Amino acid sequence: INTDCDGNQKLAHEIITLPQGGEIAYIYEDCVTDNDDERYKMLLTVCEGGTTLTVRDEILVSSDLVHWRKIENVSWADGAEPLSGVFYNKKLGVHTILQRPFWGIRRVGYKETADWRNFTDYRECLIVDACDEPLSEIYGMFGFEYDGYYIGIPHIYRGLHSELNAKYKGAIIDTQLAYSFDG
Repeated sequence: INTDCDGNQKLAHEIITLPQGGEIAYIYEDCVTDNDDERYKMLLTVCEGGTTLTVRDEILVSSDLVHWRKIENVSWADGAEPLSGVFYNKKLGVHTILQRPFWGIRRVGYKETADWRNFTDYRECLIVDACDEPLSEIYGMFGFEYDGYYIGIPHIYRGLHSELNAKYKGAIIDTQLAYSFDG
């Protein structure tokens, strides 16, 4: 994947050039689709700077993980950041997208879709609480189904030093375990 955004292939094995400011949030194999041309979904987040931050959340699809095309006029989120997760909820028959609600908001919620064109509203499902280290934040969460349970692996940004009231200085990201009976 070429992130230089100039469109020129740098290495022989590059398969796609991301738009400037583009980051892959997740690549998902849809094992229940009837459309082989859209078996793989790439959830892409594109940030554009300037005087205000604009975030586009696009979906690209592929049959082979090599050739990709964008699903036009479809957005999987409303300004979500990367570090997302997707799993199929067998109990409900929908794909569940784990995501943040918007850029810089450190909570995890989800949207659901049956067809990758229509999505439920965002619903929050996990936030840090009093048992977490002070100033901790959730960076994102991956999830999957296992033997009838839904397992989440939240990434917790912790160990913040607040002497300058600033983030991103001297902290670490670790993983924890979350689970759900209904996804």
